Amino acid sequence: MRKVELVNLGRVVRSHGKEGFLKVSLYERQLPDFACSRIYLQKGGDRRAYRLESLEFKHNHCFLKLEGIDTQAQADRVVNCEVLAEASCFGRPGEGCYYQFEISGCRVVTVDGRELGEVSGIVEAGSNELLTVTDGKKEIFVPFVEAVCVRIEPREKLIVIDPPEGLLELNEV
Repeated sequence: MRKVELVNLGRVVRSHGKEGFLKVSLYERQLPDFACSRIYLQKGGDRRAYRLESLEFKHNHCFLKLEGIDTQAQADRVVNCEVLAEASCFGRPGEGCYYQFEISGCRVVTVDGRELGEVSGIVEAGSNELLTVTDGKKEIFVPFVEAVCVRIEPREKLIVIDPPEGLLELNEV
């Protein structure tokens, strides 16, 4: 039996209507090329698979309809559950683009081999994004741009950076 890699899409924030629809707060802004027939709901250590009946985006919100959740009361019971899907459900983004789940957990190393830590998050900073890199003691912010992130290998969970002089010292928190 193969191990299935699951991606955390978001969290059920409330029921929607009487037919068991779920309003979901997504961790990614959108789900490009998402094609999946099964969704998992997880709360604590308890995880259950559901067949996806529908997925809709209305007014910047995501609404799911899952088989077996057919009433408002059933939907209310899964509020605050994490919503997961198989990583294989996502199509490849364009060249040089990555999903947040691919980048999270990557080791970050400088071109000269200095280990900086792991990507623990991504922060929006105007038109660019910053990688939050944590080594357990400190946090640094690295611009997620081609000029700095010279090699990105999501399958190897590795990002090699060539930071401009002073960047690593400047943004230590």
